[in-house]
Amino acid sequence: MRADRHMRVRRRCPDAARAPSTRCNYKRYLDSMERVPAVYVPSRTGKSLLLHDGYTFYLKNLQAHGRKQWYCSSRDMAGCRADVITAPANTGNGDVLFLVRGRHIHGPPNYYFTPDEPFFVTSRRGNPMIIYEGMNFIRERTINGSEWQKTRWVCGRKRRLKCIATVTTLDGVVIKKYGHHNHS
Repeated sequence: MRADRHMRVRRRCPDAARAPSTRCNYKRYLDSMERVPAVYVPSRTGKSLLLHDGYTFYLKNLQAHGRKQWYCSSRDMAGCRADVITAPANTGNGDVLFLVRGRHIHGPPNYYFTPDEPFFVTSRRGNPMIIYEGMNFIRERTINGSEWQKTRWVCGRKRRLKCIATVTTLDGVVIKKYGHHNHS
């Protein structure tokens, strides 16, 4: 179930005379009854992406009053001009969607959620990584037994931020967690 099921944003431009190939300047401000909590997912590099209606957005600008502007993740590759602005929630817990602009010129990406188990991915350089509990880990070493494989994974920000968090997997199942992340 998607977190934004209550909010429906038109996918077509409201101007029916507009040709399909032209860009849509559609804006929709969300009133306080329509605002839904922002949902974040980790990117391959460990940064947060905003997930809305099946599409991902990356943080572009920090604006006044705690608002944040998010661009579609396909902006650079596909030229998609859709963006979202989030604002701090009135309750003080997290952010809510405030403004949705434009329309996507592509389909949503495939994104798989694995909240309780590690999600194995390959980095842009072809190295194995896991996403576990919303954080990226890179392989430090692997020990192969006759019928098992034990791997120690270190936080993807170990070098840059000296994070000591590690995860150990045995045949793809997390068997040990060590340390806490010193970052969010």
